[in-house]
Amino acid sequence: MTIISFDGLNRSGKGTQIFLLNQKLNKDYPIEIIRGDGSREGIGNPKYYDPPSEWWVDWQRNKEKSIGDWNQAYLKLKYENLNRISELPPETIFLMDRCYISRWFTVRQSHPDTILSEVYSKAEIIPHLYIILNPSKKTLLERCDLDDSEKRTFRKGVIENHYPLWGDVIRDAKKYLGDEMDILPSEDLFKTEREIENIVSHLIHEKK
Repeated sequence: MTIISFDGLNRSGKGTQIFLLNQKLNKDYPIEIIRGDGSREGIGNPKYYDPPSEWWVDWQRNKEKSIGDWNQAYLKLKYENLNRISELPPETIFLMDRCYISRWFTVRQSHPDTILSEVYSKAEIIPHLYIILNPSKKTLLERCDLDDSEKRTFRKGVIENHYPLWGDVIRDAKKYLGDEMDILPSEDLFKTEREIENIVSHLIHEKK
């Protein structure tokens, strides 16, 4: 079993890169796309492992979410994913949309002194390779203009208020994780299938 995580702020390109890597690898490997942090729609989104869930539908309806609500969602995702991983053959490659690094970023917004090891120790799902997408603040805000009004307001708020914090998070995570973590600017164009394949090929061959 191999887990490759993609982390970055809203509109950094995580979903696009996961799609490209899935297109390339699913010809030779069993692939599962899962969410490691954030939320699910609860309506059976076929792009992810997203079985229908009334819990998630109700969670999405809550427009006044607190940090406690987001923490609860993270825990639910974690246990859903642990169950999914245990059900599938060991050669499966899991492409994870956000891991505990994104959780650490969210926690630090309200508890800035939280250290990475505190979140890591509770993660239980540890990626083998971390791909961090890190466009400039200007690029992220421009991409948010493609969203509907509700998402645009929320996502721009996160970027405007916490972009420096995200920089601190990935710098500190890089010190902790070293060569397991690859930071991609993704400034103008998303990485192609071939570029993404090259980034992870060494890991895949090591696991064979």
